[in-house]
Amino acid sequence: MQDLPSKMMTEILAGGSESVPVLIGMVGDTRVAETKEPIICYWPGMTNGDIAFCLLVGLFTDEKGRTTIAGAGWNDMLGSDLNLPAWEQMHSFNRKHGKGALQDKWRRLWSKFGDQTVWDERERCFRLKGSQ
Repeated sequence: MQDLPSKMMTEILAGGSESVPVLIGMVGDTRVAETKEPIICYWPGMTNGDIAFCLLVGLFTDEKGRTTIAGAGWNDMLGSDLNLPAWEQMHSFNRKHGKGALQDKWRRLWSKFGDQTVWDERERCFRLKGSQ
């Protein structure tokens, strides 16, 4: 998502690592996103929190689809996909654990690794310092 040109994405990237706690705080936002077009195709009723979660996962995924910090991957956060579409996997997790559980996972991860991360401009993602 960080490669899609938009004013909002430019602001998020300009904020650097300070944007991460803001996005984490938004994960629990259940308001349906009001967008002209879907942000992710085939994702019905995408909420602001869904968008924040997708952005966070994307910001910690390199160009080859590898998670750059242990625990920050989609299935690391949500558990096995059970062959469900992404939106159903997330909604299933939220019904079972609540959106607060995703926020807590991200807060713990950021608390543990936040001061060890740097932005990798070439890969367009955050990664641990010295892991390039």
